[in-house]
Amino acid sequence: MSRLNKLPKSAMTHEQSALYDEIVSGRRAVSFAGKLMDDEAMLTGPFDVMLRNPGWGKHLSRLGECLRFESSLSQVQIELLILLVSAEWQCEYEWYFHAPLAEKVGLERSLIEEIRLSKKISSGSPALLALYNLFDEIRKYKRVSDQT
Repeated sequence: MSRLNKLPKSAMTHEQSALYDEIVSGRRAVSFAGKLMDDEAMLTGPFDVMLRNPGWGKHLSRLGECLRFESSLSQVQIELLILLVSAEWQCEYEWYFHAPLAEKVGLERSLIEEIRLSKKISSGSPALLALYNLFDEIRKYKRVSDQT
């Protein structure tokens, strides 16, 4: 249940409507496969919140796109990190969005389940295991060893 009432397009200002159009026609719209909007075409999750302050929302939306689509990390690596953070902070909304995306881009279902259960991952490429070790050290020690 949302803490805010969703904002219908008919009640949006010009700036809110412009941001709405950017979000629903942007790169996320393809990868989120129908989860970006509800059955009434209202944005869900953080996207609805971004509309409340479209000046900030535009920057937040752009930052999110940069992190997901303009990184030197692969989509598998990005989704791994998103799931690790989501599991650590018990972010059900992020998990709901990104677990299917992670599987779609090639993260094994067994690995996704290990992350969901907050277990140390036991399989994956050397790059994925290195990212897990990086995340785990930051989580546990708030720093990264020279070895890692």
